[in-house]
Amino acid sequence: MVIHSILPVLAVGLPWIFILLMLIDSFSQETSLFSFWSVLSSLSVFIPVIVMYIGSHKGKIYFYNLTTLASKISLTFRADQLAVFFAFVASLIWLIGTIYATAIIKENKLRYFAFNSLLLSAVMGATLAENLFTFLIFWELMSIGSYPIIAHRGTVQARRAANRYLIFALLAESLIFLAILLTFFTAGTLTLSTAGILSLKHTTKGAVRLIFLLFMIGLGTKAAVMPLHVWVPDAYTYAPDSASALISGIVAGLGAFGIIRVIYNVVGWKLVKQLGLGVDLAYIAAFTIVVASIIAISQDNIKKRLAYSSISQYSYIILGAALVNLHGAIGGIIHIAYHAFMKVTLFLCAGVIINLTGNHLISKMAGIGKKLPITMVAFAIASLSMIGVPPLIGFISKWVLGVGTLDADKIFFLAVLFISAILNAVYFLPIVYVAFFREGKSHERKRLYVPTKMIAPLIVTAVATVAFGIFARSLFSPYNLAVKAARSFFLVMK
Repeated sequence: MVIHSILPVLAVGLPWIFILLMLIDSFSQETSLFSFWSVLSSLSVFIPVIVMYIGSHKGKIYFYNLTTLASKISLTFRADQLAVFFAFVASLIWLIGTIYATAIIKENKLRYFAFNSLLLSAVMGATLAENLFTFLIFWELMSIGSYPIIAHRGTVQARRAANRYLIFALLAESLIFLAILLTFFTAGTLTLSTAGILSLKHTTKGAVRLIFLLFMIGLGTKAAVMPLHVWVPDAYTYAPDSASALISGIVAGLGAFGIIRVIYNVVGWKLVKQLGLGVDLAYIAAFTIVVASIIAISQDNIKKRLAYSSISQYSYIILGAALVNLHGAIGGIIHIAYHAFMKVTLFLCAGVIINLTGNHLISKMAGIGKKLPITMVAFAIASLSMIGVPPLIGFISKWVLGVGTLDADKIFFLAVLFISAILNAVYFLPIVYVAFFREGKSHERKRLYVPTKMIAPLIVTAVATVAFGIFARSLFSPYNLAVKAARSFFLVMK
């Protein structure tokens, strides 16, 4: 049921009102309210998304054409079940991450919080895009908007990390732009409202393969598919902790979201399967899953270990989509949400450790569980979920992905998932063990006070990691919406 509604436009446009308020506030001689406006900005997006989220569970699709620029080229938003699913996760995580940021961002608040709101608008725009033109506009805005967030600390390392990110982002955008041009000239449309707009009736197999390759390299750069991942470790390490959480959980996740769109809405799963494109992509994803996990084991810097873990986890999503079957699609889609909650919890916990102790090395975290018990319990919950321990959310997505590999008769990929779970245990459990079961120095055992704005967000995401697992099949759960989104791909979409 398609409904003409302003709600998608509100989710995209409202942050700009608060950016304007921040700019006006910057002229005030009194204490600025940048962080306050930024939290309200995130909340203003979350409200219309929640309305659409409830409606999507009932089969509603929200549509709004903002403007038509030329024949078949328009700025149009369409909130189908997949879009609303990601928008819900992104807006909720963004609200949580922004609240956390208000506790740690002390300098250049206007710059950080203004770009934080701009980035949220860009994420919503790309997520709710009805066509590839709209997607490209907001994708570019997101890439440019991420730069000052990564470089915010102003250190040499932060600037270098941001510069490397921007180089990769611009190169990726060039390839995506070329892929969109070829798609338009080949298919005559850029819509994302149908189950595949490319057809061998109008083009050749070689042209489809080229378009697919360009999209995969461009989107795969953001999703950190190896060897396109090299911007990730330093960007996550030297960005503010709140930014690391949001970029890892949402911005990079949008790359995997885009790959799902290309497989199911641009090329179409039947054509992907016919040309064997999914198999090649699945092997690349499997390679990334295993190799990134192996590299993570050797990282002593906690944020770098989490960064390589993220690189591995994005490819779970890609692997699921590349299997081109129902369970694979469900597993890939739901892992977008589940990875976001798990990894945001881990990055926020790491931020508490670094900000309150000044230590970022795992080898020096003996006894940290006694100093920061709530933080490390949350870290332990998210770690166990990443490994795939039931009934936590990580178990659910990995189980469904496993079923997808069996449906595709690809036992190799099932083995990859099993090996990855073991590797996850190897690089996460030692952190938990060191924190709780090794004694720190006697003068370091005093419990540390964690500000409410820092502890509350990570408690929420840790609780979600448990609750969304136990109540996965509840009426309005993300899992149920992921199932509906995946099923829509295998039906004829009008």
